[in-house]
Amino acid sequence: MDSATRIEEAGRLARVWAGLLLAPTAALLVVTAGYALVGPACAGGTLLPLHLVHLGGLLLALAAAGAAGLAWREAGPGWPGDEPGRSGALRFLAATGALVSLLFALVMVALWLPVFVLSPCQ
Repeated sequence: MDSATRIEEAGRLARVWAGLLLAPTAALLVVTAGYALVGPACAGGTLLPLHLVHLGGLLLALAAAGAAGLAWREAGPGWPGDEPGRSGALRFLAATGALVSLLFALVMVALWLPVFVLSPCQ
């Protein structure tokens, strides 16, 4: 295996792991930062920091889904099946990463909705 192939494979694996781990981590950070910013938002009267945190988390989750989707496309077309070997496992992990990232993007939209509806002082 030459160095160009190794670098390409490392990039593909990084995209797969980003899809699997980045969106759930971003969701945890959004929840934590959102709770931390409610007090200052109530005292300051502005919701901008809360909106920026939620928007940043959502964009991070969508970027992770895009990275995993790219790795899925590079691993081969179609839905992952019962393919033996490394390519089948890589396709399965990439598809799982893309779907997990999209699920957590939906979760972050649900976490963002109360910021629009409720006052931080309630």
